Amino acid sequence: MMTKFSTVALLVALLSACSSQQQTIHAKLSAPVKQVVDEASPSDAPGAKSQNKISIGPGEIKSPMHSDTTKISTAKVSDIWAEIAAHQAFAHQVSHPRMGKYLARYTNKPKQFNRLTKPATLYLPYVVTQLKQQQMPPELALLPFIESGYNPFAYSSSGAAGLWQFIPSTADHLNMKRNWWYDGRRDIVISTEAALQYLSYLHKRFSGDWLLALAAYNGGEGTVSRAIRKNRSKGKAIDYWSLELAPETQAYVPHFLAFAQIVSNPEKYGLKLSNLSPEISFTPVLLDQQIDLQQVARLADIDAEMVYQLNPGFLRWASPPSGPFNILLPVKASEVFNTRIASLPRNNWLSTRHHIVQLGDTLSEIAQRYQVPMAAIVSMNKLKSSNIIDGQLLKIPTDANHRKSRSTVHLATSASGQSGHRVRKGETLYGIANKYQVSVNNLLRWNPWSRSKMLQPGQQLIIK
Repeated sequence: MMTKFSTVALLVALLSACSSQQQTIHAKLSAPVKQVVDEASPSDAPGAKSQNKISIGPGEIKSPMHSDTTKISTAKVSDIWAEIAAHQAFAHQVSHPRMGKYLARYTNKPKQFNRLTKPATLYLPYVVTQLKQQQMPPELALLPFIESGYNPFAYSSSGAAGLWQFIPSTADHLNMKRNWWYDGRRDIVISTEAALQYLSYLHKRFSGDWLLALAAYNGGEGTVSRAIRKNRSKGKAIDYWSLELAPETQAYVPHFLAFAQIVSNPEKYGLKLSNLSPEISFTPVLLDQQIDLQQVARLADIDAEMVYQLNPGFLRWASPPSGPFNILLPVKASEVFNTRIASLPRNNWLSTRHHIVQLGDTLSEIAQRYQVPMAAIVSMNKLKSSNIIDGQLLKIPTDANHRKSRSTVHLATSASGQSGHRVRKGETLYGIANKYQVSVNNLLRWNPWSRSKMLQPGQQLIIK
């Protein structure tokens, strides 16, 4: 087991190296580090889909409201796929029988491969650029294909979210903000920053072995460390292929390696990748006030769907009420937006409904009536407490213009086309409905039991 002194020294060196990189539109890490612990914890059980044993301390990932807005430049290459193929650092050199299953999966189904690569076109150049600036292997940009299919709206049944599939405990350790308005795990900039910092840390922790680092990213660093110690005590090899790991982690690394090898030489496998420019197509715009995302689309003269695709961290019809914050827009559209927003009165930035407090109203009842969290009403109206008075005018956040088709959480889908949620201890119907941004009535309609019936931990709910 690593000593406290050696572990802290290692991580301090890691963060010092990271901080020397060129500053980009995402935030830097700066907080103290924690000691690495290899022992088991409830969240680090074998088979858990987690990056749960995070040893990077809280407070290190800044909120997108405070991200640097320095424009990123890209090297002059003609095709991002060719860039990844030409500069792979480790994946193209690995060969193992366990990779064969995944090579066959894509070579036998080229249409499936093409469908999988299509969603990445908007985000892949940005991720590759970040890896280059961190001097990390460019093939790591392919990891979100394995994690989420490069879908920032992806949400797993275990609670992982975003391109990089961070679970809540990891997000908490990295201080990635999550509330009714915003989820940093789905933010393209913030989640990529966190993923690269964590992967870099794991690479150093496991003595520069990327396969062990990837296994730890999937199954937990403590889990991998214990497997190494077990093999060492028995005189066995301690490379990734020799370790006894959970089935998911056993599959995770060869799946990634197979995908990377196909990208390195698609013609060899009878596949073709469409040319993709390495230029980052979006840029951040700094705003200091909450704004309706539909209003953003109108001012930028673009489709609202593009606003949602670039800003999946915003969970509602508007940006968070606290700021300042960055919103990502296509480069040309940002110029149009900046010109128009400068002449738009600030009271026209946001659409809300209003509620006049009646005698006997309580804030919790009003929140339930409009099906929004009480905290959202408190935040929007800058209330110092939950006390309200007769005749008071309250602004109510509304999902009238909310992007239902994109913000609804994407889960692992069954053969019937339905998605599911496994009930956890203490969860309520209202809380689950709010989590997936559906109405309680719809939740009840999809599941055959009455409103009065108690939820049981482990119960499976249908989410459509």
